[in-house]
Amino acid sequence: MKMTERHLTDLETALERAKWRVLEKRDREAREDPAYWTVARPDGSNGFRIVFPDNPELAFQSLRDAYAVEAEVPGHPKAYFARGSSWTKELTEFIDALNAAEFNSIEKTND
Repeated sequence: MKMTERHLTDLETALERAKWRVLEKRDREAREDPAYWTVARPDGSNGFRIVFPDNPELAFQSLRDAYAVEAEVPGHPKAYFARGSSWTKELTEFIDALNAAEFNSIEKTND
């Protein structure tokens, strides 16, 4: 299933509730460039990217064509866009994995 505006809103709201801040949102500019968000704690620590992978069998045009989110942190947690309780459960597990990730080797994004 493709992402909807609700998925993006749910994702950003869940990040904010878990005390993460979206610093930058980038849509895809070229086939080889993924759409992504740069995320960090409010003080700029523990920065990482959330990427929005596409389906290689489909022509990916923009962020709205993504089928999942993946965090570039140890363990590479993912959440797949779906309807109803499945999406809610995946999103909760995704945020829990981000909160549990070890960020020792990731530098602050704001100095």
